[in-house]
Amino acid sequence: MQNTRKIQLIFRKADSVKFVGKAIAWWTAPFLYKFSGKWKCGFSHCEIYFPSEKRMFSASSYENRVRWKQKLHVGENWVVGETYTVDKETYYKIVAECDSLVGAKYDYAGVAGFVWSEVKQNSSKWFCSEVCAHIIKKHKLDGRLADAVPSKLSPVSLALRVGVEVYKKRC
Repeated sequence: MQNTRKIQLIFRKADSVKFVGKAIAWWTAPFLYKFSGKWKCGFSHCEIYFPSEKRMFSASSYENRVRWKQKLHVGENWVVGETYTVDKETYYKIVAECDSLVGAKYDYAGVAGFVWSEVKQNSSKWFCSEVCAHIIKKHKLDGRLADAVPSKLSPVSLALRVGVEVYKKRC
């Protein structure tokens, strides 16, 4: 039996989604990219993918909650941002942490906070990049997130934090 497991941070391409996803990609894009069209080359969503279980975890604006979702493979509309190899004990702690957050409401106000800084953080609600960054940071999977504030990270800013060249490769 294998002693390690893989976990992947994956990002959904903004140009491959429906209206709400496109709106989120535009809303959270850097200011100048909103008006140049480059926002379409960013990301609208992110998930933590568990390849051995063929499922992914995140907060979904479409489902208005944090949830698990079956996913057989990472398709062409997704970019693998980072792959983390963890020991089995850490893996199961991460799965348990994810399980404990399932059902929490989606944080629409938190997404609004990317433009209106007065929005207060609601610790019982989550948006996708916030919950993904929280899990990665809490379990110390990526040192580049050690000083990050998950509630301030959009899918694009999270991707940039973990070294994904967001706009250069796709625009």
